[in-house]
Amino acid sequence: MLAAILILALFGVLMVSLKKPLLGLYVMLISLQIEYFFYGILPGGLTLGRLSGAIALLGWALNRNGLRRTLMANRRERTIVVPLAFFLFFTFAGTLMAEEPGTALSMWIRIVMLVAMSIMIIDLIRSRADMVALIWVISLGALIGSAVAVLQYVGFSQGGEVLGNIHQTREGVRFEGLTSNANVLGIHLLTALPFVMVGFFTSKAKSARIFFAITATLMAFVIVLTVSRSTIYPFLIFVLCYVVARQLMGFRSEGAYIGVGLLVGLLLVSVMMSDDYTRERIMRPIENYEEETSMKKRMEILFQGFDIVEISPLVGVGLGNTRNYLMGRDAHDTVSCLVGETGILGSISFLTFFVVLLVWQRSVWLRTRTFGDSLQKELVVAVVATGVVLILWFPVKILLYQRLFWLWVAMIVWMHTRLPYEGRNDPALNTSRNLNRVCDLSLPTHGLSRYQSKN
Repeated sequence: MLAAILILALFGVLMVSLKKPLLGLYVMLISLQIEYFFYGILPGGLTLGRLSGAIALLGWALNRNGLRRTLMANRRERTIVVPLAFFLFFTFAGTLMAEEPGTALSMWIRIVMLVAMSIMIIDLIRSRADMVALIWVISLGALIGSAVAVLQYVGFSQGGEVLGNIHQTREGVRFEGLTSNANVLGIHLLTALPFVMVGFFTSKAKSARIFFAITATLMAFVIVLTVSRSTIYPFLIFVLCYVVARQLMGFRSEGAYIGVGLLVGLLLVSVMMSDDYTRERIMRPIENYEEETSMKKRMEILFQGFDIVEISPLVGVGLGNTRNYLMGRDAHDTVSCLVGETGILGSISFLTFFVVLLVWQRSVWLRTRTFGDSLQKELVVAVVATGVVLILWFPVKILLYQRLFWLWVAMIVWMHTRLPYEGRNDPALNTSRNLNRVCDLSLPTHGLSRYQSKN
């Protein structure tokens, strides 16, 4: 009976995603938190989030011709399209020559789908109302995932039946919510954190602020329950960077900073009051770095990536094929993945793409600090804080496969092409003119009138 209901719900979701791509995008973002219900129903390990996202992408491409309008409408936007296109081309070439082309192709398709998600967001989020809706949808998904994990914790503590997945070993327990594993749940919540923070600081209604405050509180507690070090430390770094960036943007709100301090305090107290396994695992990189075997292995793989590049210098050994040359160990960092799996050409094109994004981020910061409203400023603050986390993630995570990275890309491009500016007195315009000789980064004007007319 439950399977039949889920199949009907799945069919409805797919039809909605095909007809209304924006609703399909929202469904994808929420369904990431409830993948557990669809295990065994979808073939080939396919998740509801990926399936609804693919259908929404198909509906968007068929109904809107959005790809051409989004990326090729203005020559200045091609500054970022060209290195990205080269990167995808070079990685595909490496896929064809990989020792395991099937693995490489599946990873390449995964990257393409994430790129497509970014492009779709840039095109479908067309007004302030759309952006606010996106913030609420992502926050709602985070609340659902966090609430389920809390219920798991309560049920497990009382010896009752637990919904979803938990990972239990002799050392301790990691709670996974309705996702495939604890690290995935932690990364989903970290991905939602920038939007939750923006929602909290920009909401004027008291009920809305309470909603975002409860969501952020549950997220902080659940991230500790996942015992995922790759999300706990970035969570703290993001919150601290957010506070600093808000100060630099010109915000003055003592109450807001007290709230952020309480959030950080809750996370730290949760760590200190947790069981020995959780506390020891989280604190080990700080207290006993020499005994931290996981980090040592990641650092070893990072440097061994430079040895792998000798096998295929130009296009690498293919995505996901590192294990064939490192005694079965996969790459866990962006550096070894780029150098070893995409080669010199792939690495140069991706780093060019990343640097252009950082330049655009600075341009948006300067423009918004002078002329932006509160929502625009909060979005830029969140993007800058996320950028710091992503840079620090280079040695421990592969950015190519992280939704947080591609959402960051989408937000930078969206703000760069949607937020208004004021001609000659705009400091960002002068910055872009100086950079124009190198990579043509003058601020685009297309789409500006459409944004201003709706706001």
